[in-house]
Amino acid sequence: ADINIKKWFGKKIVVDGSSITTGGTGLTQPTWSDFLKDMFALSAVYNHAGSGTPWFTYGATNVMSRTEDYEADADAIIIMGDYNGIASFNVNNPGTLDDEPSLTGTYYAKLKYLAETLINKFPLCPVIWVVEPPRYTGEGDTRVPMAYNGSYVLQGKAIEEVAEYYGFTHCNLMKNTIFRPWNAVNYSATTSDGVHPWNNVQRTMAQVIAETMKRTPLFYNESYVVVPDTPGDSGDTEGGIQTKVSVADLSPVND
Repeated sequence: ADINIKKWFGKKIVVDGSSITTGGTGLTQPTWSDFLKDMFALSAVYNHAGSGTPWFTYGATNVMSRTEDYEADADAIIIMGDYNGIASFNVNNPGTLDDEPSLTGTYYAKLKYLAETLINKFPLCPVIWVVEPPRYTGEGDTRVPMAYNGSYVLQGKAIEEVAEYYGFTHCNLMKNTIFRPWNAVNYSATTSDGVHPWNNVQRTMAQVIAETMKRTPLFYNESYVVVPDTPGDSGDTEGGIQTKVSVADLSPVND
C-alpha cells in the first residue's frame, strides 16, 4: 500500500560500481541489487559493475566509460563507489562546486561531468549515488576508514555535494552501515577479506539504499490518474479541467 514502494513495481534500473556490486561468488551473493529487485518487484536490474574499477580512470574501464552502454529503457540509475578511486583523489585539491565539468579537471569537475552525462542521456530518470562501505585497510590498522587521512570524508562529501547540486538523491554507506571490518568480531561475521561483504551485509546495504529509493521521486507513477471533470459537471472547473483535487479524486487504474 506504500506508494513510495509501489511506484517502483515493474521498473528497470541500471546499477554500476566495483566488485562489491558485481558480487563475485559464494557468500557475497546475492548482492545489494538482487535484494532491491525483490524488495521493489523490479522487472530488471542491468548490472554494469566491474571488479576493481573506480568512477574515473585514464586508460581503463570505469563507471564513466560504461555510461554509454547503459540501457535506454532504464527507469533509474544507481551508481555505487568510489573507494577504488581514492588513490587518485587529491585531498589537497579536490576542487569545488564552482569548477566547470571536465574529465581532466578536479574531482568535483569530474563528478559534474559524470552527472551531466547521465542527465543528458536520461533526462527523465532519477539518479542515485551511493558511497561505498568501508574496508579493512591493512594488518594492524585499527583506524576507522572515515577518519583515515581525511580522504574518505572529503571524497564522500564531494559525491554528496555534487549529487545535491544536480538534484540526485544519495546515501553514504561509510556513514550508514553495520560493516566494520577493522573490528575482529565484525570481520569474522561479515567478510573473508575485509573488502567484499557477505550477503548479510549486502542485505543491510540494500536496506539503506531502499530507503533512499523510497524518497527518490520518479517522473510519473502510472498507478494513479486524476480524472478531470467535464464541462457542465458540478465543481470548480475551467474549460473541462478540474482545478481542485482531493484524495477522493484519485482513482486507481489497476487495483
